[in-house]
Amino acid sequence: MINYVRRRRIILIAMAVTSILFLIFIFNLINNALNDNSKPSSVDMSEVSLLSSTSDSSVSMEIRKEIQADEYFSTYLVTVSPSTRSIVAMTGYDKKIVNSKSYGNNKYAYEQFVYALNKADILNIRNLNENDNDTRGVCPTGTLTTFNVTKGQTLVKKIWTTSCKDSKGNMKANYSKIYNLFVTQFPDDAKSIISEL
Repeated sequence: MINYVRRRRIILIAMAVTSILFLIFIFNLINNALNDNSKPSSVDMSEVSLLSSTSDSSVSMEIRKEIQADEYFSTYLVTVSPSTRSIVAMTGYDKKIVNSKSYGNNKYAYEQFVYALNKADILNIRNLNENDNDTRGVCPTGTLTTFNVTKGQTLVKKIWTTSCKDSKGNMKANYSKIYNLFVTQFPDDAKSIISEL
């Protein structure tokens, strides 16, 4: 009788341990499956958007000159998409267009360009809090350069830097390398606008 009770307890304990181990196994299996199906990080999504060559993809470089009277304030915008390339010179804070040049583009040229930007580490940025990432009024006596990765009407990534030592922005990549990649997307007849940058 004692052996029967002891045997029964051992069987019950073994069944309880087996059930607990089985539940832990199922929990880990579900947890791993959920983690595998999680969304890619924002960095991954930025890279996917940067390297996309669909018709709604574009990258741009905007250079804001020093903050001064509306009559003297100027901004330059360079935009490249799979179908077009444009340079626009604007004056005033309301960005009135004073000069522009536009050219066609193709998917293959665009693909080479954005892959070159990626290899130049354009998406390598510093993490800034919301206040430090606000570009309004930064570097008032110098230039603010903003590089944007856009998908349709959505701004996917904003990378910026300035010519002021105390406002380096979130950009960690080599500025000259990225700047030159944008400028060299244009032929010689655009040099009159580019030289003003």
